Amino acid sequence: MAGIVAPRDFATDAERDQKGGFTVWCLTTGDIKRVQGYFERGGVDMPSENVISCDTHGLAKPALAAYKPAFDRFAPEDDKWFAAGHMWDVTAATKAGFRGAYCTVYEKESCLEIFDEVMEVTADTLPEMAEKIVAASK
Repeated sequence: MAGIVAPRDFATDAERDQKGGFTVWCLTTGDIKRVQGYFERGGVDMPSENVISCDTHGLAKPALAAYKPAFDRFAPEDDKWFAAGHMWDVTAATKAGFRGAYCTVYEKESCLEIFDEVMEVTADTLPEMAEKIVAASK
């Protein structure tokens, strides 16, 4: 969990599920088992059914079609957010229909002169980003 030394210090599983009624998904280009290991080592309970690899569909991010399997998991009326620590990833996700949230904790530089999408949420930490997503969804 990049940027969070002790992820349970800011939210428990119960708090995450209760605040705003969010369900958290993970979309990766990587191997599902390896990515699940990241969550486990970080002390975060991420259900295996909520981890999607676009590699399963023969796609790779940031190809816009790579975001479709995740996007299609939501009902049309759902508020669909894509949050990440890579501006290229969030930019592509917003072009695929998601609302975008970017956290600077990993890259430190958003490279706004390169990416043409304006993020609805930008934050320096993951907890701050989560709070802003909840606030923007009300």
